[in-house]
Amino acid sequence: MYQIIIFGIPVLLAVLIFEWINVQMFIYSKATIFYSYAILRFAHFVPAYLFAYVSDKNYRKEALLASHIFGLSAVCILYFFGFNFWTLLFTALVFNPISVTRASLLDNFPQYSPLKLMAIPFIIKAIPWIVFGWLSVPEIKSNTTATLNIILFSINILFIYFLFKDKKDIFSHSHETHTSDYFYGMGKKIVYTIFAFILAETTIRTILGSVRFDNTHPESWITLSNIGLLTGYASAMLYKRLPHTSVVTLAYVVGACMMMVALVEQSFSIFGHKATYANIMTYYCVVGGLYHPFVADALITMFGSRKRALGAAMIDLSEAVSLIIGAFILKLITPSYYQTTIICLLLFLGASIFQRIVERHHLYRK
Repeated sequence: MYQIIIFGIPVLLAVLIFEWINVQMFIYSKATIFYSYAILRFAHFVPAYLFAYVSDKNYRKEALLASHIFGLSAVCILYFFGFNFWTLLFTALVFNPISVTRASLLDNFPQYSPLKLMAIPFIIKAIPWIVFGWLSVPEIKSNTTATLNIILFSINILFIYFLFKDKKDIFSHSHETHTSDYFYGMGKKIVYTIFAFILAETTIRTILGSVRFDNTHPESWITLSNIGLLTGYASAMLYKRLPHTSVVTLAYVVGACMMMVALVEQSFSIFGHKATYANIMTYYCVVGGLYHPFVADALITMFGSRKRALGAAMIDLSEAVSLIIGAFILKLITPSYYQTTIICLLLFLGASIFQRIVERHHLYRK
């Protein structure tokens, strides 16, 4: 594992910077405007797809370097013009290296389990959210954050330029690669898996929004839920190979069962609705952290070795779409823990059904 830490510094730092920017978007889009953060997060898919296409079709180093150069220009704008929706939107539209980083890890470290390699970016992504409470205190000034952004981007641009190498790039210099029909092969196996993942992710995003609307210590819930996710990510690294479809289906079923327990408890009002709702989903985040790397590994495998970055971009798209759906749900209903629990139960059941279809028909091989 030390090889990944030492030789993968540019990639790991890129993941950390990306999620650090996401945390800032969450903080500066204001506590009552969950919808604006969902829009910003959805805009992140534009650079995720573009840089995935460039890295799959050409070279990963150029794609990763270009993403950071665009990102540096964006954070300079944040420094001079401040944090508002439009400057954050511009940042979201030009910077997202996550698809390239995931593909690069698979390219450069074939001696490690793909499942373990997919867990590492998720672990790093959780770190900024664990310290979210500290980052969101008023004493942390926006100009301090903007200055730190510029420093981080400048450092990693140097790391990428001088230290980053990708085995796929070396191969491409001596072999012609073909990535025509970029979306060819996106059949039921991919669509069902993505759709199930979106439904399951929407539950966590909806709860994030409803707790934030409640405006009672959302920082604590965000920190605890991400500790749960990180625990799940770390546990996934213990396994080299498991039947991915079965594990993911089981995780969704567990989520449905937890929502049923929450629904029964809220019906009889044994405890406060918010306490039950938040606590159960905090515990479920451990399960969620476990299945995230499994889904990422499965999707990237489905797309094949020549479209790894595109497969990784689908994970980012799924997370963004789940935020949009979660925001839409909260827009339609008056924030109610009882109603939201019912919706989350239905979402988990839907995810379980679609994932079970994939598993039953062996729509992908693992």
